[in-house]
Amino acid sequence: MRNWLGTVVFLGLLLVAGSAFGQCNWQAIPGAPVAARIDDIFFLDQDMGWAVTSSGEIHYTDDGGATWDMQLQNFDYFRAVGFASPTRGWAGTLNPSSFLYETDDGGATWTVVTGWVPPRPFRICGISVADANTVYGCGAYNMPARWIKTTDGGTTWNSFEMSPQAETLVDVHFFDANHGFMVGGKDGTFPSVKPVVLETIDGGATWQERWAGTVVGEWGWKIHFVNPSVGFVSLENFSDAAILKTIDGGQTWQRYDVANNDDIQGVGFINETEGWVGGWGTTSLTTDGGLTWQPAAWGSALNRFRYISPDLSYASGTTIYKRDCTPTAVVPASYVSTSPFLLSSHPNPFNAQTTISYDLPRQGSVRVRIYDGLGRELFTLIDEVQDAGQHTVQWDGRDDHGAAVASGVYLYRVDALGRGESRSMVLVK
Repeated sequence: MRNWLGTVVFLGLLLVAGSAFGQCNWQAIPGAPVAARIDDIFFLDQDMGWAVTSSGEIHYTDDGGATWDMQLQNFDYFRAVGFASPTRGWAGTLNPSSFLYETDDGGATWTVVTGWVPPRPFRICGISVADANTVYGCGAYNMPARWIKTTDGGTTWNSFEMSPQAETLVDVHFFDANHGFMVGGKDGTFPSVKPVVLETIDGGATWQERWAGTVVGEWGWKIHFVNPSVGFVSLENFSDAAILKTIDGGQTWQRYDVANNDDIQGVGFINETEGWVGGWGTTSLTTDGGLTWQPAAWGSALNRFRYISPDLSYASGTTIYKRDCTPTAVVPASYVSTSPFLLSSHPNPFNAQTTISYDLPRQGSVRVRIYDGLGRELFTLIDEVQDAGQHTVQWDGRDDHGAAVASGVYLYRVDALGRGESRSMVLVK
């Protein structure tokens, strides 16, 4: 079971101890965006990348993360991002009415993709850009399993139903326009599903089941390939941790337990043997391909790894982390966190009730919402105009139906004055 106090310590770590980037340690990037969860990152090369957050933000860097510009902030919860070129890209959200955004100018402007023909998706949790014209997406973790595809660079999209092969779809990975994988869950209603890995070699015309798990209450969350032969899938459940590994291009998969961890989501390997997992538990490292694991002293709420080269990698969690093994890599001078509303909760962890505090620099409309660790919106605590100054609101661990929620990690988010900010807290019963 989870060590709750340890989880809070990890959730609070934004500055990672260690040596210079050039010594191959993962480090939090100074000045990178901060949120309860940076759900996805995407890099076109070593310098140009985008990040999307639980705070409704899209951020852009053109210097390898040294500086970041916020391109968009709204009420949506952004889950996925992918680009086909420096100008053309897409971002997926957990909002059923605006689940996919597109840009033609590198993110300077973003618009909602419309004109969907049923069966339309409700959320997009994963995006994979196969080439300049072909892009895939899928979702969601707790809604009908549906996937989307464009073959004309996003001018038109088609959507498809995956039931009964899957009831949950979380992530997608394509090697080319025709060959790819999706992961999620089947044989039940979320979260009472079993994990499944699906493969297509004909652009989604047909899908073959390559692995089906037996653990009820477990599902595939992220899929990551080191090369066309070696790949990994993180298996999420709320009490244990495990990964899948393939060495034959996804035709067969083997399950490996991740000892002393639970509720993992992010998975990333630099080769067949060395890799990391993390999520709402802690971060773990393996150097023998998943046979054994040990604690890794970096990372918080990890969700996505992106590998540019064997010497350069990025990961997203509560902030953005970088592993740069190049001899000229620069040691970060300091870490500066931005907090527009001075957002906090106390106590954290909490049992019966916690108090969320925030500060408004001027009068304006305010919305305070609660999400679970999967991104499901549970309760709107505040939705009104408030005066400038410090404000507090209590949450008693119940959803919008008045039902008590289970122990676990929860996100709280404040939207006001054109900005959004989110943080995490832990409910212990």
